[in-house]
Amino acid sequence: MRILQLCPLRRILDFQDVLTRMAYRAVETSTGKEQENALWEGDRMLKFERKVASQCALSLACSSTEAAAVRRLLGIDSIVVVPNEVDTTFFTPSELPTVSGQLLFTGTQ
Repeated sequence: MRILQLCPLRRILDFQDVLTRMAYRAVETSTGKEQENALWEGDRMLKFERKVASQCALSLACSSTEAAAVRRLLGIDSIVVVPNEVDTTFFTPSELPTVSGQLLFTGTQ
């Protein structure tokens, strides 16, 4: 703690997903105890993400939709969209034969 006080660092938060948004979306699609749990999780996540984001100089989001959710739900204006991209000049298709019926997905949703 003392080191941070003597040498303050700029913190940047990278929102891969706005978890509060995902939790509240689950409230809309559930019922009963599951809905109560989803609401509790949404409220808990909102409190956590607001606290963490408020301590950062800048937040990053991978889409304008996620950035809008950060602004609306968390009250954070210092957010920049950095889209997910692939450098197709560097990452080119392999010379190896493909295997039909196979797909590798490394994102969410």
